[in-house]
Amino acid sequence: MVKTPLKLLGEKRAIPVGFGFQALGFLGFALASEGWQLILAIVPFSLGAIGSVALRSYMTKQVSANQQGELQGAIASIMGLGAIALAATCSGDVSNQVRKPHISPVQGRGSTNPSPPAP
Repeated sequence: MVKTPLKLLGEKRAIPVGFGFQALGFLGFALASEGWQLILAIVPFSLGAIGSVALRSYMTKQVSANQQGELQGAIASIMGLGAIALAATCSGDVSNQVRKPHISPVQGRGSTNPSPPAP
């Protein structure tokens, strides 16, 4: 799937184009207020894969064959550190969202009762 866009754009141009699509997808996730909007934001976000594939390909061409393992290890380490930082910074946001009062269309805003009233 990525081969055709890489041929059309070239590696160097595919990197910013791909990351631009990914940023657009993240913006869509951030601004979405309905479920269908999240699904719509997946399209540019998934097109962002072009950028990461092109960047990894470009980086492997910059080092010699005996340094490929070091490069791939460094990339994996950076991704791992990013995952740790993400978990450390976003876990509070998720717990705050879970603690918000339940909004029931039957009872109105601010209701703390998670279930609808009995008939």
